[in-house]
Amino acid sequence: MRRGGDVALAFALGLALAASVVPGGAGCGGGGSGNGSSPGSDASTPPGDGGGVSDGQGTSADGPGGGGSDGSAPANDGPGSSGDSASAFDVGPITGLNGATYFVDDAKGSDANPGTATAPWKTLQKAGDTVKGGDTVTVRAGTYDGAIFGWDGPAPCGDTDCTITGTAAHPILLQADPAAAAGKVVIASKNKRTAIGLSFVGCDYVFVRGFTVTNGGTAATPAGSITKAGIAVAKSTGNRLDANLVDGVAGIGGILVDFGTNVLVTGNEVRNVQGTNTTGHGMYVSGGSTGVQVLDNAIHDNGYVGLHVNGDASEGAPGVVTNLLVAGNRIYENGQNGINADGLQGSRIENNVLYANARNGIELYRIDASGGSTGNVIVNDSIDQSMVASGYAIALDAASTGNVAFDDVLLGGAGPTSVASAANLATSTNLTDATGVFVDPAKGDYTLAPGGPGQGTGVGTFAGKSAPGAPGGGFDIGAFAFVP
Repeated sequence: MRRGGDVALAFALGLALAASVVPGGAGCGGGGSGNGSSPGSDASTPPGDGGGVSDGQGTSADGPGGGGSDGSAPANDGPGSSGDSASAFDVGPITGLNGATYFVDDAKGSDANPGTATAPWKTLQKAGDTVKGGDTVTVRAGTYDGAIFGWDGPAPCGDTDCTITGTAAHPILLQADPAAAAGKVVIASKNKRTAIGLSFVGCDYVFVRGFTVTNGGTAATPAGSITKAGIAVAKSTGNRLDANLVDGVAGIGGILVDFGTNVLVTGNEVRNVQGTNTTGHGMYVSGGSTGVQVLDNAIHDNGYVGLHVNGDASEGAPGVVTNLLVAGNRIYENGQNGINADGLQGSRIENNVLYANARNGIELYRIDASGGSTGNVIVNDSIDQSMVASGYAIALDAASTGNVAFDDVLLGGAGPTSVASAANLATSTNLTDATGVFVDPAKGDYTLAPGGPGQGTGVGTFAGKSAPGAPGGGFDIGAFAFVP
């Protein structure tokens, strides 16, 4: 069954080309189809306190790619956060940048220039007919139109819309100038082809770091032009979206990954994405994406779902999203579920804090996917939906079987879980009473309270699945381990 308003993602995003590419194929194809399907109806957003990404326990699976944020990274501040919060997961430094370094300067540049520090380009789009693996493009402070890479084939493609492609050994880095103040390197409008800010189709091993993406408009493009996605990656492998701020755009998702393989989305903040039902999601992972890692992001105050996962069978095989790692994120005050997953299989949701979303914390189901959400592990999460009278911490439909949840804090106004049968979800060592568990949840501080019932009461394994260990050894319950 498909919900009203579902649209093919290729047309919705404007990524389709004359020659589309099947998943895993070469070249630059369209984005397939997708929808943002969500079971049930919307609800009003309850009040709640904000908070940025905070440190959590270590993950049981490390992410690929490179290092932390630079000077242009958004500050994830708020209750329960130390301001510029350190990553809970060591994703390693970026290596292999042994090529040329180019510069972009909106105020002083020209695309007729060679792109040097003293003769910079004017637009990021100019990189499309120039950069190759190992190169770095540094964008100086300013307000820029968006850019699209992969509308045409590899360079030379007759314009600057070419595919740009790095390798695992030598990626391409597009970065906001580390010397610029936070939030001063701004993508404020769509690219010249689609209603997306930064778009990458068939562009492997391209890293995007430190940009602020808004809908404020530029001298050339009026405000409100981004109506599909802030940053979109489609049919690409090994990309990294790192320490970007996406704020106030409209469309399917603030950050979107469609048919991505081993894409790392880390340390970003996505807020105020506009839309509802099939749009307005903070982040969106779709198609046959596999190995995507969503780590240490703040996803909040978006129009609909915080993180929506959609394994849409209409995009082609396999019709499910697999091997997804969602860890270390703070997902709160979104307009429907915190995490929505249609056809998510063999994946882990761990060490996240979810609270005050308008319906449920996590919902696993099948509508558009080729199969239900099966074989997933939900471990060491703190989920507080107690302020939502009809909300559950975790809800599953009958098609979603073989999932496990342990070492979690599960609080819901309607109860901790909603399942069709015991086959949907096996549970162990979860806390369902908030008394004494957290330091100050009313202010968004979900750190485990010293001496509370979450300290040292978790287990290391359940149903053949492992939990991440707490700092200093042992196993706690909830997302943030107690540290004396």
